[in-house]
Amino acid sequence: MGEEEIKNLKNQIKDTINTFFKTRNKRFEKFVATLENDKYYPYKEKKPTTDSHEIVFKKIAYLIEDKHKILEKDDSIRTFIFPLLDKAISDGNIEYIFSKILDLSDENLTKFHGLLQKTDLENVIHFASQVSDKLEFLNFLNELIYGAIAKHLKERSQLHKIVENELWLFGENYNGTPHLWSDKKIGAILEKLTTEYLHYEPTLKDENTIEETEGLNNITDLFFMNEKINDNGEREIMVVELKSPKCAIGKKELNQIDSYAFTIEEYPSLPSEKVKYKLCLVSSRLTKFAKSQVKSRRESYPNHPFLFDRKTEKNIEVYVMEWSEIIELNKRKLTYLSNQLEIKDKSVKDKFEQEYATLIDQKINTQLRLIK
Repeated sequence: MGEEEIKNLKNQIKDTINTFFKTRNKRFEKFVATLENDKYYPYKEKKPTTDSHEIVFKKIAYLIEDKHKILEKDDSIRTFIFPLLDKAISDGNIEYIFSKILDLSDENLTKFHGLLQKTDLENVIHFASQVSDKLEFLNFLNELIYGAIAKHLKERSQLHKIVENELWLFGENYNGTPHLWSDKKIGAILEKLTTEYLHYEPTLKDENTIEETEGLNNITDLFFMNEKINDNGEREIMVVELKSPKCAIGKKELNQIDSYAFTIEEYPSLPSEKVKYKLCLVSSRLTKFAKSQVKSRRESYPNHPFLFDRKTEKNIEVYVMEWSEIIELNKRKLTYLSNQLEIKDKSVKDKFEQEYATLIDQKINTQLRLIK
């Protein structure tokens, strides 16, 4: 058989397969049209984070419909089946859905598991969902700190409770880290020093007051502590001081955080062996003096965003930040990740679409074998 004949035969086989799938897919296309118009369809107003997410939802919903006819029967069970399915996909539990909910055969489940391994589908969807949630949180945080409605939000007084559950704001190494504190003795010392050195009322004389904080003047400085064990076995203790809405970071605050760090450095009851102290001073605004000082200090640590000072007697790092800087830096990182995920998602979507049909229907496998 000549080269041209082989080429023609391949094209003929391809056309035959395409025709076969096109005919079968009419049922699926009709189902998708019905699904998208269904009042319980979860993506009517808000699209999911990736195309793959919606594709997987439609495919699984199709299989559920094929088995239980919940759309055809107008079954109200859709009110929680669809949200649960969407949540399971977001959480990366796709394989569980197929093994438990759809009860695939062992052979098809093995094939589906292989596809998940090859495409990273679960990881892409789950990670994209996390990125999207974090971007939404940053928008919420920006409104809470700087928005026109900020002065009326009671949540502003609970800012530390909100932030201590979102520790990734202070570094990628805190991603997924829970808020923990176990050492009561060290905690009591740090709390005492924080109250002594960092908490006070701003004054016009110190030029560190923020105007237009009517309704928030009763909110005091907030702080929280956290501890984690780093990969090198080092214990990291983080103290975050959140200045009150009426207090900018100025000369007095910079002197205070410096005295605070020095006292920790000299305090005999605070350990130094394999312990790192990370001190974060945060406000919605820095005075001109503070901005000048911060800019000069940061030039000494170009690879460490927001690092203001580093002590040597004990491993102590001092960070001074505006909320707007924290929000902007994290937005840049997450937007970059989101763009990379879009590129990844395209290849994942193509791979999943190409191989999905061969994993579910045994009749298709038989037909393909006959065509070969």
